[in-house]
Amino acid sequence: MCNSVHPFEIAGLGRAPFTLEGYSCEVGPKRLADGVTVGAPGQPMGSCDYCGRGIAHVFKIRSSDGKESGVGCDCVLKIEREDNQLVSAVKKAKLLLDRKARQAKAAQKAKDAREKRLQAQRDRNGGLTDQEARDQRWAAELAEIKAGNEWLVSRLDGNGPFVTHMRELLERYPARELSAKQIEILGRIWVGSFGFPRESQAEAEAATEFREKVYGE
Repeated sequence: MCNSVHPFEIAGLGRAPFTLEGYSCEVGPKRLADGVTVGAPGQPMGSCDYCGRGIAHVFKIRSSDGKESGVGCDCVLKIEREDNQLVSAVKKAKLLLDRKARQAKAAQKAKDAREKRLQAQRDRNGGLTDQEARDQRWAAELAEIKAGNEWLVSRLDGNGPFVTHMRELLERYPARELSAKQIEILGRIWVGSFGFPRESQAEAEAATEFREKVYGE
């Protein structure tokens, strides 16, 4: 600290030494207490208490006699000889702000690129992203499979482990895609659900119908 009067003292910002209390980024659009929105996007909405210029990055400082002010980085850097400690603190804070700004810019760029990709997909798929289109096709396929297996599922009574598992599989796969053993057991259950006499003509016809329904024979 030099013996000369601190420039901020001359400007009426309080008595030296000054300490950095915090910083903020103040840009438009900004909503006021009365609900009115002012400022264009990115427009500096803060002001420097030292030079009076509009600024975006406001560094909050406090004088030794407790006066709080907001100043711009450029004005702080101009007083390096008079207040090295404050300048050092502001430089560190400015580096952090710049890093955050770069990260925010990169994140926005990635977000815009992603939205551009999604919009291209929507244009290609009638308003749906590729994932949404796939989900829609899969839902339609499942609905078709479920409807196609209803003749069999409707005859599966009980809540045993096998029947429960078969119901789950028949929600996702056509009956013909089950294992040969599973189809065999399901055939016995389906034919038996009609209560035909054992080894009767009706039972044999039902078994034939089951195979036709499963394999399309």
